[in-house]
Amino acid sequence: MKILLTQDSGRLAKELKQLLAERPLLVEHSQRAQKRSGISTDAVATASFGASTGNDFSVLHAGLTSFEALDFDIPSTPLSWIFITSARTIELMPAHKRSALVRAAEHGTRFACVGQRTEMELCKLGIELSIPSAHNARSLLDVFLCSTTAPEASAMEHAVWLPGSQASKRTLAHGLQIAGYNVIETPVYRPYARTESPPQYIGADVVVVTSGSAARAYAQLNSAKFDYEQSATAPVIALGEQTAQDCEAAGLSLAAVASSPDALGIYEALKRAFEILDFSKLSHTNSASLGNVSSDNNRASSNSTSHNTSHDTKEVKK
Repeated sequence: MKILLTQDSGRLAKELKQLLAERPLLVEHSQRAQKRSGISTDAVATASFGASTGNDFSVLHAGLTSFEALDFDIPSTPLSWIFITSARTIELMPAHKRSALVRAAEHGTRFACVGQRTEMELCKLGIELSIPSAHNARSLLDVFLCSTTAPEASAMEHAVWLPGSQASKRTLAHGLQIAGYNVIETPVYRPYARTESPPQYIGADVVVVTSGSAARAYAQLNSAKFDYEQSATAPVIALGEQTAQDCEAAGLSLAAVASSPDALGIYEALKRAFEILDFSKLSHTNSASLGNVSSDNNRASSNSTSHNTSHDTKEVKK
């Protein structure tokens, strides 16, 4: 089975490959998929992979987007907080502006961020977080509002700065504004889709979409192809609910949502996806397609729970 991650970095793909080797998945034709495709219970054995190990999975990675650093100015007004929602925001900052972040921290500006990688980049600069990092902007907003009191009148004179992607959703900014903070949003970089789909995506069984820009790029790159068989997108697993919404908006077949942006989150989402994907057309690993994905009503969400299903026994006529 071929799994593709929409990232240039191979760190997450390597961690997922290791996890699949340590915790074999039972990849089989699910009961719901059987009913949808009309396969009998007796045929399940021939449509099943059985227990697959990490060696049965090909976990690859290839980015679908490129990023252009933008020219920007750091706000001159006093900053009470700086929120950084991606490690790329720091990576694409010029050195002298990263130094400005350090000076801001030294003068009492507090920092908050999304993701462990972002936290690591801040640590490299010697900047400590004032509140724990979160998996996404919504969670960070909740942590922040629970950890701090409403801004006083004197604090209103100090702004909250949100540097980041030009394509960022306004979830965090809007929530902070509602809470009474003076929010300054600054685009630091711009994501854009690459002109050609990387060859690694040919024959992918599942694509793990790691961002909204990657979702739009995957849909765009495939719709631009003329060969229908080549342009058909594979089922996708989204990292987080916001990316899931972006996948659906782009017209992708969403199979499951990873509740956390790490290897364990993807692993758990894969298990849920295998419950609804139609494996009837698979005869070996690395096949071209996993078949159809169930409708939105059958989508395996990150907070779904497992259900015990009863199996009706059928008499076999001799």
